[in-house]
Amino acid sequence: MPTRRFWAMENQIQRIQAGDDLRMVNVGIAAASDEARKEITERLSLEIGEPFKMKREKIVKPEASAAARMNALI
Repeated sequence: MPTRRFWAMENQIQRIQAGDDLRMVNVGIAAASDEARKEITERLSLEIGEPFKMKREKIVKPEASAAARMNALI
């Protein structure tokens, strides 16, 4: 890893930790107030989003020799 990239990444550690700490403060505030709990729950749910689901047109059967080739690699 280049030195410049290392130090650039190292400088981001405190930013990431501050973001985590701020999130914990928000969760603590949510415990004190029902309205704050609803607001923070909605915001975090939006951040989580929906899981990606792949739509498949059809299930494709593996090639007959695929298992043998895989075993040869191992």
